[in-house]
Amino acid sequence: MTNHQKIKKRMVELCIKNNFTNRKLSRRSGVPLSTIGNIMYGRSKNPGIVTIFRLCNSMGVTMNEFFDGLDLSPTEKQDDDEQKTEDLND
Repeated sequence: MTNHQKIKKRMVELCIKNNFTNRKLSRRSGVPLSTIGNIMYGRSKNPGIVTIFRLCNSMGVTMNEFFDGLDLSPTEKQDDDEQKTEDLND
């Protein structure tokens, strides 16, 4: 499972636990609905720390609680598009 999938899974778990829709999460957190949708549907592979902090805060969990047990990989492979962009910049 990729880091993005792990973060998305945790967000879905917390939304279910708190009975939050994406829209309710957006209203409570102040994070745009489009940003939440991008995270949930895989268009945002690397959500920012401030965004995750705001989402956690609105769902009543700390950052430590959110990330606890996720076992994120610091060396996860990049998407082909990201690699191509890096290759062009070299």
